[in-house]
Amino acid sequence: MVSPRRYWRPGAAIAAGAAIGFVAGAAAVSLAGTPPQPGQCWYYTSPAKTTGFWDVCPH
Repeated sequence: MVSPRRYWRPGAAIAAGAAIGFVAGAAAVSLAGTPPQPGQCWYYTSPAKTTGFWDVCPH
């Protein structure tokens, strides 16, 4: 799934309410597959972490 707003300021997707959390690294790959670009995290929009979008990781 593509981000509803591409390239959030790092961490802003959660603050804006577009996501309820994020997963990085191998955990993200196991949940959502390979990220479309390096340095991206999976921002999930469901408590089960099964729906969401890839976007820049928070720093």
